[in-house]
Amino acid sequence: MAGGAFQISREIFDNDIWQDPIKFRIFFYLVGKAVFDERGVQQAGITLKRGQYLRSLSKLQHDLSYKENNSVAEIPLTTLRRKLDELENEGRIARKQVRIGTVFTINNYYAYQGLQNYSRTEVQEEKPKQVPSPPPQLEQPNNLNKQQELLNKFIQLRNKGIETTPKDQMAAEKILKDMPLSDALHWLEERFKAYQPKHSFDQIKALEYCAGWMLDRYQESQHSKNGGGTYGDKKHGRSIGESQEPSITGGRTGRIRRKG
Repeated sequence: MAGGAFQISREIFDNDIWQDPIKFRIFFYLVGKAVFDERGVQQAGITLKRGQYLRSLSKLQHDLSYKENNSVAEIPLTTLRRKLDELENEGRIARKQVRIGTVFTINNYYAYQGLQNYSRTEVQEEKPKQVPSPPPQLEQPNNLNKQQELLNKFIQLRNKGIETTPKDQMAAEKILKDMPLSDALHWLEERFKAYQPKHSFDQIKALEYCAGWMLDRYQESQHSKNGGGTYGDKKHGRSIGESQEPSITGGRTGRIRRKG
């Protein structure tokens, strides 16, 4: 296959985007056209990273044309812009205007193209030979890729679906502002190990749910490394493992006089 290949989860058929043929056509095309090479490519003097695609809106409109009633039809530009806005608001893509067009970024591209994120029942064919990845420090040079690595870990531990939400992406950004990626990956895994579901439908569905617990444990570990004792986490409202009871004196001290 000279044109190469890309993969998509069968869960796409249960996703809301499947009910919108125009939006699905746009998104599927962008995923299929995005750069697959880990090293990225140069196009018209612009460096495109893995999961990115450069195209002008007019050319994208032409690319998405189709035959209808023995004639060629195109998606109206107003509709194309609206659907791209929806895809961006849903957290599926990001856009950046450049001199010759728009750089489209597929937000979950690493998850879509990572075989490790699919169950064995989904991967039925023989795995292709994998090209060795570059060292992590080269593969993840900026904060956006660090967030994606954390999101990929969350998807792997969640073991359900291959997509994340805008709230998950915001949670990843906040977590990585307060701790290094290596610690974030460690404490995320510990959160899933410590989680005790009440029933079979009780699952961790959002990264935001893990964030407070992870930050508590990270700050507690840092406090212990610095020779501290019990750590009072003012940011999250109480000491780790310690409940707060309201004081009957309102925090005041002194003698209490007895009547009479």
